[in-house]
Amino acid sequence: MTARSPDKPQFVDFTPRRAPAVRPGVTPHKRRGPRFRLLAAALAVGLLAPTALPLTALAGTAATDGPGALSHFDLARKDCLGTAVNSSSKVWYTVANGVLSDVYYPTIDNTNVETLQLIVTDGSTFTDLATRDMTYTVNALDLSGMACRVTSTAKSGKYRLVTDYITDPSHNSVLMQTLLVPLVAGTYHVYARFDPTVNGNGGGGSGNGGADSATVDTSTGHPIAVSYDTVTATQAANNDYRQPVYAALDGPFGQVESGFAGQGSDGLTQLDASHALTGTTTDALNGDVVQTASVNPPGPFGVSSPSLSASAPRRQVPWRRPKDRFIAASCPRSRSIRQAGPSTTPI
Repeated sequence: MTARSPDKPQFVDFTPRRAPAVRPGVTPHKRRGPRFRLLAAALAVGLLAPTALPLTALAGTAATDGPGALSHFDLARKDCLGTAVNSSSKVWYTVANGVLSDVYYPTIDNTNVETLQLIVTDGSTFTDLATRDMTYTVNALDLSGMACRVTSTAKSGKYRLVTDYITDPSHNSVLMQTLLVPLVAGTYHVYARFDPTVNGNGGGGSGNGGADSATVDTSTGHPIAVSYDTVTATQAANNDYRQPVYAALDGPFGQVESGFAGQGSDGLTQLDASHALTGTTTDALNGDVVQTASVNPPGPFGVSSPSLSASAPRRQVPWRRPKDRFIAASCPRSRSIRQAGPSTTPI
């Protein structure tokens, strides 16, 4: 399903207007209703295969309700497929059902992600999951076809999400830039839910085969969700090249939780029940793990959105520099993705 989204999302004036009475020869002043600014947030999914990865974990607790629901591979029907055109990045990403789907690393047959999707809630009356409560359209962003834009609209009509995806040519990472466009006045809290299948499997269920683990790393001064699988033994034929893999989700995050899919420690379970993250678990070991993070925008967002109005420091998730490298590597003649992108300044 494809359709062209607006090149530049505009401010949304939600106030109905009535044409004023105008005397002949007099130019009336236009009345301006409340207008909204857009939330701009950049996320990165980085994949590593080090011999040793130093992690500084939060002083937290481990989830005890594992191993979680049985994991499975995501949809085979893809909306987007992208990679870098050089040999420096070993990542291939896909989009399915309007959200980030299989991300392959270090080879094209080894998936590490089931889904990474956004959750939007007002904190009191609704919780929307992208694949469940939104419709979407897809566009290519440049001539290479390797950069993808997904425009998701809440079935309630309250807001729209515009997400761009690229692979950083200089790193093993997928970058996402998301704008939230309010269509109806309200308070909006945004969360990211990371459901990994690190090293080609995700555990869970009665067998719990290929289980993953998750933690929250704070070595950079802010929380980063890290899921990992260091087991390289496999019964699969011709797959003796496996190596330990760490999948890190970075962004402008506040609270980050680790838990098990479908259980009480799953952030989605908490958000559906209470419209907020109510758990405190930072680690989940040996199961079908999921990680949920609250997204904090870098500055004010909306006149009616106090939950997203607090300032947040800029994170180590640049968008413009990797985007420019991507353009230079894939489409030298293309002026910029920015020409087709949102008009706000991202992180």
